[in-house]
Amino acid sequence: LGSNSAETDSQTEWTDVQKKIIPWKNSAPSLDLEMVFQDRAAKLGKSNSRLIVVASLIDKPTNLGGLCRTSEIFGASALVVGNLHSIQDKQFQHLSVSAEQWLPLVEVNGNILI
Repeated sequence: LGSNSAETDSQTEWTDVQKKIIPWKNSAPSLDLEMVFQDRAAKLGKSNSRLIVVASLIDKPTNLGGLCRTSEIFGASALVVGNLHSIQDKQFQHLSVSAEQWLPLVEVNGNILI
């Protein structure tokens, strides 16, 4: 009977380890992006970062995937890429380890930056 109590306490301790959260999608283009980022950070329990990583001139999916993962780890509020189609690449997905689902991605064509 005593071991069941200890087992129940152990299970209760692990109930909040992993929660399913619906990934943020850029589905509200009319909203102010900063407000969307702040709201998303608050919902995920993360601090609001003002770091936006601009990678519009990087075109290799492997580099973008690694950068996406790194940006998510360091709490960037967004990653700007030259083409959102690159996130469909298998190499990108392999290296990003699903970070693109947690990090807002914004498409800005590199041609307008130059």
